[in-house]
Amino acid sequence: MRREGCPDNHKRIHRVYKREATQSARAKIIEEVAADTSLYLTGDSVYSSIVVFIWDATNSTHHHDELTNGIRKLGGIKDVIIV
Repeated sequence: MRREGCPDNHKRIHRVYKREATQSARAKIIEEVAADTSLYLTGDSVYSSIVVFIWDATNSTHHHDELTNGIRKLGGIKDVIIV
């Protein structure tokens, strides 16, 4: 996992390389994104939202909607992109 930011646009980019097609792997990604939202989207932060970019090496496209919906339920998520 790698995190980068665009302070001028007030966006934080959260990048994930998904290696496993298990439910626990999807849950772990959501937990990691949730941890980032609490860390980077504070009142004194330069960031106002997070864009999540996931590279799915497992090619499990049938789980993309589930993962996207789970992440979008978190506050401060601007968009989720899975490739």
